[in-house]
Amino acid sequence: MKYIILGAGYSLLPLTSRLEAGSTVITVNTPEKLNVLKRQGIKVKLLNLADQVAVQDFFASNPDAEILIDGVPPIKSSAGPATSGVQNVISYLPLLSSLKKIFYLSSTGVYGVRDGSWVDEKSPARPIEEKAKARLKCELMYQDTPYEVTCFRISGIYGPQRGPGKNSAESKMKLVKDRWSNRIHVEDLREIIVRSIKHKGSLPPILNVSDNQPTPAKEVFEFFASKFEVGPFDYITFQEALSLGLTSHMQNQRVCNKLLLESLNLELIYPSYKEGAFACNLALK
Repeated sequence: MKYIILGAGYSLLPLTSRLEAGSTVITVNTPEKLNVLKRQGIKVKLLNLADQVAVQDFFASNPDAEILIDGVPPIKSSAGPATSGVQNVISYLPLLSSLKKIFYLSSTGVYGVRDGSWVDEKSPARPIEEKAKARLKCELMYQDTPYEVTCFRISGIYGPQRGPGKNSAESKMKLVKDRWSNRIHVEDLREIIVRSIKHKGSLPPILNVSDNQPTPAKEVFEFFASKFEVGPFDYITFQEALSLGLTSHMQNQRVCNKLLLESLNLELIYPSYKEGAFACNLALK
């Protein structure tokens, strides 16, 4: 199998070592990261998805790619709307003559729920944030192609150097305590992507990627504070979060992952925040 990974971020970069040696080309958007990865022996390409010619040339040089993974968040720029990168990708997909499957990394923010209710893949997507609206548009654009597409709607990603422990230790964490939170450990996310790539047969067009235990945010952060050298936390109200522009803090939903577990016959490595917390490389109290 040959793979194209768009975006060498926290979640996707390590996939290059999980797939067959020499099978993957991954893209970055800065020369600095390009040079770093080249020195590590990773097959990497500098690519701006908003540049139509660059996308065309890149796909034309990788016609044997069978799997495309898009982890680039929609970002509005002077080149066009936030969805322009995905539009350019879709325009030149026919150049990937061997393409079989597309995986798009989206967000559970597309549900737009603020009342603490449960959401699953059948729940209506009514995003409120502009970024979430753009992600939903990208989902629909990919699903309108003739390829097999699975959109991963991902909860908050945490793990080493990311999440409540890291953020609060650096005094960056503001917390709306009266809300439900959902998360996925980065190692589980990577395993989910690898299993999906190698899955025989079709997967559902949408999969919620979240752990088994939606939890009140206050409980999660107080657990981290009780076990590690983190905190205290700055508790704010929904109204304060909105006034500060922290629109992602307005999400208040419980994400059901049943379809994900059934589709991949999966048991998570970190089924809740408690198991995952001890894998975040934090100092115990």
